[in-house]
Amino acid sequence: TDKVNIKIRISFNRDGTLASPPRSLVSAPSAKQQALMDSAVDALGRCQPFTMLPQEKYKQWKTMEVYVTPLFTHW
Repeated sequence: TDKVNIKIRISFNRDGTLASPPRSLVSAPSAKQQALMDSAVDALGRCQPFTMLPQEKYKQWKTMEVYVTPLFTHW
């Protein structure tokens, strides 16, 4: 019943790889938020390079801030 979410900043290189590790924008994450962050960082690392990002729009996707919320929570 917990509603856990995080906001992260992701920076990309032009080739769709991560320019740096994703950064949490939650100032003092709870244990569940930290677990979600760890999972998101792992998933982003495994999924790179993000070749679906259009090269001609690099300035738009160079840095993204996204919210991450699990679909199913079994904490």
